[in-house]
Amino acid sequence: MGSTYPQLLDAVAALRDDAFTVTQYLTAHSEVGGRECESSRFVTEFLERHGCTVERNYMDYPYAFRAYRTDGGRPRAALMCEYDALPDIGHGCGHSLSCGISVLAAMALDRVFPDSPWQIEFVGTPAEETESAKCQLAADGAPHNLHSNKRMD
Repeated sequence: MGSTYPQLLDAVAALRDDAFTVTQYLTAHSEVGGRECESSRFVTEFLERHGCTVERNYMDYPYAFRAYRTDGGRPRAALMCEYDALPDIGHGCGHSLSCGISVLAAMALDRVFPDSPWQIEFVGTPAEETESAKCQLAADGAPHNLHSNKRMD
């Protein structure tokens, strides 16, 4: 990874201000679990502006989403995006920051490794602090929807 590490650092530096708008928006517009209407809308519209296809209300879960650039049958790796806030506290949980970092990481990886054998996807998981949406999505089969039929070994 010696030669790609500087490329990743350059990509992060080039993309960080744009990706940081996600963190800034979520921090300024805190929505508690199960009510992330505007948070989900902002993140999905941001991803669409950056070339992603977005499936909203993923697996019939309100405010959940799946986003990807291409759906070419490659093995998939998912980055989770959390965007709910705590009642009366806001984003003391750090989800506004972790969501922006997930977006930044995926954009940087996509820039540096455009021909990667892996397809990077985002899965937006609302209601982490109240309903633990990741667990519910997993129970409903979301992990099976994220991998292709190809073996990953």
